[in-house]
Amino acid sequence: MKPSNKQPRAVETPAMSRPERAMAFAIAAAVAIIPIALWPWADDSSRLPKALLLRATAIVVVALAGIGLLWSGRVPWKEWRSDRFVFLAGAIVAWWGISAVVASNRNLSFPSWLWVVSGAVIAVATYRLAPALRPAALWPLLFAGVVNAASCLLSLVLPASPYWPRAQGRAYGFLGGAHDAGAFLVVPALVATAAAVIDRRRRVWWVAAALLCAAAIVTTRTAGAVVAYAAGAFVLLLLRSVRWAAAVLVVALVAALALPRSRAELAPLWSGDVIAIDRMSGGRILPFLAAGRMFVQHPLLGVGPGCFAWEYFPHKIALEGEYPVLLRCMTRDIQFGEAHNDHLQVLAETGLPGYLLFLAALAFIAVSSRRAEAAPDDWRGRFARTAGAPLAAAAATLSLAEFPFEIAAASLAIVYSAALCAAWSRNEPIA
Repeated sequence: MKPSNKQPRAVETPAMSRPERAMAFAIAAAVAIIPIALWPWADDSSRLPKALLLRATAIVVVALAGIGLLWSGRVPWKEWRSDRFVFLAGAIVAWWGISAVVASNRNLSFPSWLWVVSGAVIAVATYRLAPALRPAALWPLLFAGVVNAASCLLSLVLPASPYWPRAQGRAYGFLGGAHDAGAFLVVPALVATAAAVIDRRRRVWWVAAALLCAAAIVTTRTAGAVVAYAAGAFVLLLLRSVRWAAAVLVVALVAALALPRSRAELAPLWSGDVIAIDRMSGGRILPFLAAGRMFVQHPLLGVGPGCFAWEYFPHKIALEGEYPVLLRCMTRDIQFGEAHNDHLQVLAETGLPGYLLFLAALAFIAVSSRRAEAAPDDWRGRFARTAGAPLAAAAATLSLAEFPFEIAAASLAIVYSAALCAAWSRNEPIA
């Protein structure tokens, strides 16, 4: 990264009103509690309580924001309209709403649209509060990550229990499933890694947290999460040293092509065998193709937010009729509720404009690393400069093999850390 010609300057931390402090506390509590929240008496003891808590957090934030507006006596419409982060969040909410209105099943689309609204509310609130937040704002995320990581690691040496569960040899902590755990742990692992790079005084603690979370990702045995963390770490290294990043990339490619096991696992990609690729992807060829077919038939507005599961089976049957080889897929008798690929699912549910907004959000966070060159030369500015692009790369990679934005713990972790990076990368306080 080339140094900026402008000399970075320090910016005073703005004071928060009482409603704003309450809002910051509510969001921090949600970030710390949601990833470890369980309701053992429910049929869905993990995902359901986490999703309900996320929606409840958004309601609390909206209520506190209303109180704050009454408290201050002014509505900063002008500042909001000119802020690109707020505009992008508003555009996402608006387009998802338009797609929901014309959805194939509005009863499913409306709750899904509210899910997007909840995430946008928390993202914008975090972004607006971030200039007044200290680096300790990252601690709730690290707390949730360390607790889940410790649970995953303990599950390897202790008998299975609700506190350190495992299934089929895969750990998942308090997240309810190995894929959920892997998707969530990527974010605290990368946040701790980025903090270790810039914070020499507390480097031992940051490194310990990063290693703990990274080791826990391995215990989930979720390939998508491992690759996502590796992608984020590679981008972080690339920002620090192009030479070292190139060397690591060459070594990784040589190892992938030279080791017999890795060659065997990658062989289906070169052979073009659909069934072999299906096995390599864990049986996800059918949902991938079904999502692609939905997009081809509904390229502009999609089938509607939350309607992938509703539309999946008819599209799967049609695909199997057109391509009989798909009848041999290992998951042809499973009804998929998600595409297991957020890129394809966004395309299928909201069309091309929705996907472009999705990419724009990832790009906005990625350029935080570039934009932060002119940020204040404090801990927060250095963190944004270091973590923005790696977090975007990890989220984009994770979305290729998982559905992190459909999971409360993972989506909250991504949205929260991304909003902090976006705000801390600015060179002046947000009005």
